[in-house]
Amino acid sequence: MNTQFNKESMITSLEWIKEVVETAMEADFKPVYKKGRHEMPIVKDIYHILRSDIFNIYEKNILIAFMVQAIDVPMTPKSLVDMTKIHISSVKRAVKQLKSCGILINHPTSNGMILNRTNIY
Repeated sequence: MNTQFNKESMITSLEWIKEVVETAMEADFKPVYKKGRHEMPIVKDIYHILRSDIFNIYEKNILIAFMVQAIDVPMTPKSLVDMTKIHISSVKRAVKQLKSCGILINHPTSNGMILNRTNIY
């Protein structure tokens, strides 16, 4: 039995295993987006926000308020403050982030925002 052949094949196998593990880890571990460093991702499923660590508690509470409200009734920042009891500046910041993600859109005929129907499944 040739020991040199076995050592070379073993080294080749170990290198192959290392490459496979690195590739699998890159696919499984997606980067975490921090606020201020990366743009907010476009969300296609609104329930992703509730499970995600990317969005803060204010954004999640605003989304829940929109989900509780009827779908075509526009909500203004003032009505969101009355509903959620969150400070107006935090509401405006959360609405801005949700708009940039495609979750909220402006109502076509009156003042206020509504949920984007394409993101509700």
